Amino acid sequence: MGIHHAADWTAVVIAHLDGPHPDLSPASSDPGQIWALLDKLTSSPAPPSYTAAVATTPSGAAGLHGWAALLANPPGDLESDVRNRLHELAELEATWPALAQGDRIVHGDLRADNMVRDHHLGVTFVDWAHATTGPAASTQSP
Repeated sequence: MGIHHAADWTAVVIAHLDGPHPDLSPASSDPGQIWALLDKLTSSPAPPSYTAAVATTPSGAAGLHGWAALLANPPGDLESDVRNRLHELAELEATWPALAQGDRIVHGDLRADNMVRDHHLGVTFVDWAHATTGPAASTQSP
């Protein structure tokens, strides 16, 4: 529908959505629509055009660390419960980056205010500024 530039931001308007954020209360049907949309999103690998578009997006993985550094040089005021588990925490930390790799579409910032319940289209995920690829995930509703 259009492209809008303001300062360092660019907004690409793909569709007009006419509705509020979804209702996440237990009596609402919106959570079911959200789970179905997540199932659809993760049911198959991302198309090559999507993968190419997000390939330059830096991964947040590099910023999610710290236990190994604490293990190597624990501060003197570190609580004993944490100090006693530093080795275990560092081992867990070392395994997760490989688990975060994948070929599925990942929104990267999915929360209620990044969803719109359009009166005709149902729930739609918006604001894909943090989009990337990642692992397939089970989206079975709790």
